[in-house]
Amino acid sequence: MRFSAIGWSLGLLIAFGTNQSALAQQVETVKQWTFNTDGDKEGWTQANYLKDVVVRDGVLRGTVTGPDPFIVVTGLDVPARPWNVFQARLRIVQDEPLLQRAGELFYANSNEGPYGGFSQAKTGKWTAPEANTLEVVRIYPFWSKEGRIIKLRLDFLPPQKASTTRRPSKSTGSKSPT
Repeated sequence: MRFSAIGWSLGLLIAFGTNQSALAQQVETVKQWTFNTDGDKEGWTQANYLKDVVVRDGVLRGTVTGPDPFIVVTGLDVPARPWNVFQARLRIVQDEPLLQRAGELFYANSNEGPYGGFSQAKTGKWTAPEANTLEVVRIYPFWSKEGRIIKLRLDFLPPQKASTTRRPSKSTGSKSPT
């Protein structure tokens, strides 16, 4: 299974109007990764169970090779607001339909702890597009209590294979010839 991403952005969703109804919505981009320079991963490093992670032709791409694939970006200084949204134009390339479509975006405001600031309690969930379909994925992490975000970890789907579960054969009650 491979992934390809055409631009990622971290925005702040701003709603105009009263508490009762929003008249208009606007997203203000606070950080953007465009991948428009071949070879420049724009800070996305520390790949885990991903190989051949490269930027080419405006796309960050790689191949998933193991059970916990992710990529990390550090050095951020993003104000954590209630309606921040992480958006990615993403495609999961695979011959068969995806059996599982859940991914996660981990976020951290420090490097402390056993996982360098990341924890299961600090995640936003996302659903991958159908196999071979380019789609915008939006993640609302609701991380405002963090104050500031200094790094992100985008977890992709693990490799998926068709089920090879064997069903027991039915017994007909007759004996095999001997």
